[in-house]
Amino acid sequence: MIDSDAHGTKLLETPTPRVFTSIDNTQRTQLVREQLEAAITRGTFPAGARLPSERELVEQFGVSRVSVREALRSLEALGMIEIQRGRGSFVTSELAPVKKWLSVHSEEVVDLLKVRGAVERLAAEEAARRQNRESLARLEAVHADFVAAIDAHASLGRLVDLDVKFHETLADSSGSPLVGELTRQLNAHLAEARRLTMMPPGRPLQSAREHANIVRAVLAADAPAASRAMRKHVQAVEDAVVRFSKELSDAAADSV
Repeated sequence: MIDSDAHGTKLLETPTPRVFTSIDNTQRTQLVREQLEAAITRGTFPAGARLPSERELVEQFGVSRVSVREALRSLEALGMIEIQRGRGSFVTSELAPVKKWLSVHSEEVVDLLKVRGAVERLAAEEAARRQNRESLARLEAVHADFVAAIDAHASLGRLVDLDVKFHETLADSSGSPLVGELTRQLNAHLAEARRLTMMPPGRPLQSAREHANIVRAVLAADAPAASRAMRKHVQAVEDAVVRFSKELSDAAADSV
């Protein structure tokens, strides 16, 4: 591909291998951001790498330059890339903004998980007792979507959205409007914590296995087993987050 620099001099660019899928539906900016985030997360573009130019991204995604620019700005706001005027967009360390956020909110994350665990154990118990077929069918479908997203190496943002959807669907399956509302309020509070719970290595796949245990107990109408499965899930997430936070803290101390 031939491009020009700021002085109009033609430069020869090395063609970038096609790694993205053309988009033809409405939520273009969000879908562009999700594909870019997924490519960065799986290491297609490691820290320090330059992303394809806006022109190349427009061609690969099949969207407008505005959609590409908005997606890039969103990733910059998340701290995943740095946009350098005249040079392009470069991948930063995905963990850099997380370290900064954790230095302020680490204790709140653990508290949030403990409170969430209590509410969601009740949600699992009541869903198992209620046995509403329509609600449980939705729960199974959301769980299947989460597993499929992991298999497809979906972006961190997509996994977080589906994880939240699973827990909110379970809360709705309890039949209690209060449990549903409390679950949504807890998920909205410190929303960045939800991203953190999906970041420890292997955590998404382990969460999928733990979700499967919860779904199995709920479908079997075994309220005590559903409560235990949820307790183990939330405790495992909390333990993973605590270990991950310590590793980040130790790494930061070693780099000083």
